[in-house]
Amino acid sequence: MKVNVTVSRSAGSEGSVWVSYQTSGGTAVSGEDFAPASGRLLFSPGQTSEQLTLHIQDDDLPEESEMFLLNITDVELLNVSGVDYSVREGGLQLDQPPDIGNISSLSVVILKNDNAEGILEFRQDYLNITVEEDVGSVLIPVVRRAGSYGLVSAQFTSRGLSATPDLDFILNNDSVTFLNGQNISFINVTIIDDLDSESAEVFEVLLVGATGGAVLGSQQVARVTISKSDSPSGVVRFLNESLITVANPNSTRKLSLVLERAGGLVGNATVAWIIRGPNSRELLPPLNTDIREPVSGSFFFSDGEEGVQTIELRILPHGEVEVEETFVIELSVLSGELEVDPQAGSITLKIEKFGDPNGIVQFTEDALRERVYNESTEAEGPFNVSLLVTRREGVMGNITVHWQIQSDSDTAGDFLASSGSVMIPEGQREAEVVLSLMPDTVPELEELYTVQLTAVEGGATLEANPNLTRTRIRVRANDEPYGVFALNPEEMSIMVSVSDSEVSRALVLNVTRHQGLFGNSSVGYRVSGGVNAVMDIQEILGGQAEGRLLFREGQSFSTITLPISNQ
Repeated sequence: MKVNVTVSRSAGSEGSVWVSYQTSGGTAVSGEDFAPASGRLLFSPGQTSEQLTLHIQDDDLPEESEMFLLNITDVELLNVSGVDYSVREGGLQLDQPPDIGNISSLSVVILKNDNAEGILEFRQDYLNITVEEDVGSVLIPVVRRAGSYGLVSAQFTSRGLSATPDLDFILNNDSVTFLNGQNISFINVTIIDDLDSESAEVFEVLLVGATGGAVLGSQQVARVTISKSDSPSGVVRFLNESLITVANPNSTRKLSLVLERAGGLVGNATVAWIIRGPNSRELLPPLNTDIREPVSGSFFFSDGEEGVQTIELRILPHGEVEVEETFVIELSVLSGELEVDPQAGSITLKIEKFGDPNGIVQFTEDALRERVYNESTEAEGPFNVSLLVTRREGVMGNITVHWQIQSDSDTAGDFLASSGSVMIPEGQREAEVVLSLMPDTVPELEELYTVQLTAVEGGATLEANPNLTRTRIRVRANDEPYGVFALNPEEMSIMVSVSDSEVSRALVLNVTRHQGLFGNSSVGYRVSGGVNAVMDIQEILGGQAEGRLLFREGQSFSTITLPISNQ
């Protein structure tokens, strides 16, 4: 973002005047919130205003209002006349040199931005939830994304679909509050437990407003389903954890799964169980190499009977090499009014892989060599860098390898993509990661990037040695990061000053630093020529016809002033 500032010249407009300016930080940070600026403005005779441009740096960080200053630091005549400013008449000074006015500092305020107070919405995993009627209460989280500045609140209400407010649920309060820096709060909903036999009932909690400068996000509705309850015939459910993971055994292993009939006990009921898998929804056949028969069965519950039943699974020993396998054991009702608990009606069984059937992933030896590149020009377009990823040991199954580019410097715009993934098909060992290095005209120092393999899916594992899962790419400095220095003939001048009836003159040369502003730079200069064969330029400039000019990092303009001998 650009800010144009007008500098005014009042009271008089005689002669040419240099006005020097410089920015200074307040609560805003120079180089992060705004680009540092300094330089000089030239007012020609009769000119009463001139503009300069300040640059505000945009980012995605939520921030409150910040301020920095633009200061006029000095004014001076371009060509000093013969006027003696010390002459007074009747105690009054007849003429005055240019001076800095009363308003010599300007405050620039960067307004708070990027949703500094935050975006309020329901958490993703609570947009559609199911609870039991006897849960008592449920806490629904409201999250505050982006900024967390200041005290804000979110108003909410409820909407009964098949559930009835105050009969099936009670919504406590009508707003949640976030203190300064707080990024999560909770809506407390009481679920009313009764003895009525009911089907599943649904209600919604809706965010309807925000205060304190915060805004509502897109996830404004949380749907709550109260499970069917108080069935006279009860429910059947597993008592084990819903996910069981076991190591691939060296010998047959017994695994007990326990189920119970809970709630009502009216009527006879028959419950069946089956196994699906491995790694599919297909029924597990009786003859397989993973789980010994039986792989299905049933239990009978008589009227009024309560208690537990046990399914005994026998996991067979592994072969020479095996991938990870997932099985699902499911319950169903063959007869009776009994129901399967939707929250505990199945168990997922994972048998871990044995060996490395899907392989161990790393970069190839050639890809591990550090590479050095020159940034391409815009006319040439993106430059593609190819890195090969390989898997050793097993080649079973398709696997997906994820990668990411990391650097201590800002990588925005340097590559077409800073992260991604490649797939190695079953039976193959290698895949190609292609990085597209993007051209630009921005001066940059040499940059070092690390390409890191971050994760792998499909059963394979990453090589444990980190030196084999990361490689480095170096891009040389480009687009003249230290600057290109030039003299502007139109801004060269002779400065004349008068003191005690003595006239002195000086040659003023303006040097501009184009392109990059990195680092301190020393620029040599030489002035050549002369008046005649007798008097050369060294004599005219008092031996200062050659020298050096220091530019500090970030400095784009400087002046060489060379006194001219009166001889």
